[in-house]
Amino acid sequence: MRRVPVLAASIVALLAVSPALADPPPVSVDGQVRNPRQWTLADLQQLPPVRVRVSYATNHGDVEAVYTGALLWSIIKQAAPIDGPGKGAFLRRVVLVTGDDGYAVAVASGEIDPNYAGKKVIVAYAMDGKPIAQGLKLVVPDDSYDGRAVPGVAGLTVLNLGAQPAPEPVGPSPATPPLTHFPP
Repeated sequence: MRRVPVLAASIVALLAVSPALADPPPVSVDGQVRNPRQWTLADLQQLPPVRVRVSYATNHGDVEAVYTGALLWSIIKQAAPIDGPGKGAFLRRVVLVTGDDGYAVAVASGEIDPNYAGKKVIVAYAMDGKPIAQGLKLVVPDDSYDGRAVPGVAGLTVLNLGAQPAPEPVGPSPATPPLTHFPP
């Protein structure tokens, strides 16, 4: 009879020592968008789940895993980006993805737009079917190295690099005419 209370106390002690995986903090989506907002884990899970299998090198060895998450394209599309003027302005758009440690990478709109490269870049919330301990993670399939695999995704900032400035004229600048008249 004494074993049951001891077993129950042991389980309670283990639960107190091992921290439960809490929901990651929300991800802010801002920048040049009409609908800035915070995305919680629950919000991301409302989008159609996408699974991507990745295999890439890291400083700690090779990684092979299946990540599950929301398409970056779907998140950005709901934010309604504001593009600058000119032909193909949306192709000058980039998404700056920032981790909670300040690490940031850029993903070009043409990479994730289904009408162009259509890469299945995701904000992952699970790896091999389990929650990711470091929180949300940017996963870029087909990258050979994990440089754009941002752990602890905290923000997505949409930037449009704008119209290209007119090129500077080549050659000598025109001579300035001499002043012949002085204003009163």
